[in-house]
Amino acid sequence: MWRPYIAPARTFFPNAKIIVVKYHFIRQITWAIKCTQTASEAHANFPAWVLQT
Repeated sequence: MWRPYIAPARTFFPNAKIIVVKYHFIRQITWAIKCTQTASEAHANFPAWVLQT
């Protein structure tokens, strides 16, 4: 669960259990992996002389 939502959830629903749905957890992990792959692929596509400077 996104951290800014936890405090209000505990304030307005003090007896509720905060859970994270497996789908959303997997979606966040997948998003992070794709972002990392995209960044490393972009870095790998630079010519060698650009990376040396």
